Amino acid sequence: LAGYGGAIPGQPPPAPRLLPEETDPQPHLRTGLLLHEEDLSPGFVLDRIEVAATGLLAPVEEIGPLRPAPHVAGFRRAAQAEAATRWQARLGPTTPDLATAHQIAAWAREAGLAQIVTAYAPVGPAAAVLDQLGRLPDAPPLHRLRRSYDSAAWPHATKGFFPFRKQIPALLTRIG
Repeated sequence: LAGYGGAIPGQPPPAPRLLPEETDPQPHLRTGLLLHEEDLSPGFVLDRIEVAATGLLAPVEEIGPLRPAPHVAGFRRAAQAEAATRWQARLGPTTPDLATAHQIAAWAREAGLAQIVTAYAPVGPAAAVLDQLGRLPDAPPLHRLRRSYDSAAWPHATKGFFPFRKQIPALLTRIG
């Protein structure tokens, strides 16, 4: 790259942050599951609580003026639909294409939900919608659940993959 003058301008990587506290859903409340593309294996959530209904979170992804190619969006929808089909016996009625926090709150009201559970999404479009949902006064409480190995690995994920890689054997021993 002759004449290349340095790094391509862009946003700096996010600063490391502490893992947020996890709140436990109340087992006696009518519960909805919000399934998103960051985690399409909800077994660890479904093992903790029974759900009455499931919403499929499909946030619109925009990066400035750019949007993902149609085949990328199609792949994501297909992966989410496959997960919903695979777990359908434990999901209750499923509502697709919830893209905004307000749509999720409306779905929760219509389904008579007292709380929502979802897999924790730390960054990205799903995380942004979940953050907005958590601030809506008319939305039921949102419980973002994590696997134990995600909680164990988080403190070591501060400086990229190669330093993290050194921790993998100890992490596998702890969770194994």
